[in-house]
Amino acid sequence: MYNSTIADMFNEAAQTQSIQQICNDEFTGTVPLADGSDGWNHIFFSIDIPEGYAIEYIQLETSHAWFGCASSLTNYRCTDSDEHRQYDSSLSFSYSQGSSPYSQNYYFGGWDNLTIDYSFGFYEEPHGTSSVWPTSEYEFTLYYRFVPVVPME
Repeated sequence: MYNSTIADMFNEAAQTQSIQQICNDEFTGTVPLADGSDGWNHIFFSIDIPEGYAIEYIQLETSHAWFGCASSLTNYRCTDSDEHRQYDSSLSFSYSQGSSPYSQNYYFGGWDNLTIDYSFGFYEEPHGTSSVWPTSEYEFTLYYRFVPVVPME
């Protein structure tokens, strides 16, 4: 008697885009590797601020370039790979605390040893611009300085 359970599992896995994207460098799937719908979060940068110092952001430049779609992932342009194009956008990211890194002339810290984590920021609704595509290339350039401060009690 022939048991097709394993053969069926391999066949099903071979048709799964995420597996094809991982195993085949030449494959460009119709869906991203990660987005806001799967709860994936990756901290890509952290800054430790020592007690007695505040951080001041000077300049921030970000970019995200990818081949895929830019609209909602449920849009037909995202589910049809013939509609995919090359896009460039600013990087969608989150920070764990403090003022926005886009803000200048604001200080944060001084009262304790602090850590600010920067992670990929996904919208709740899966969106092409805030997803990780197999072709995604990221740039995150942050200029900042530490300013000595005296905590007030």
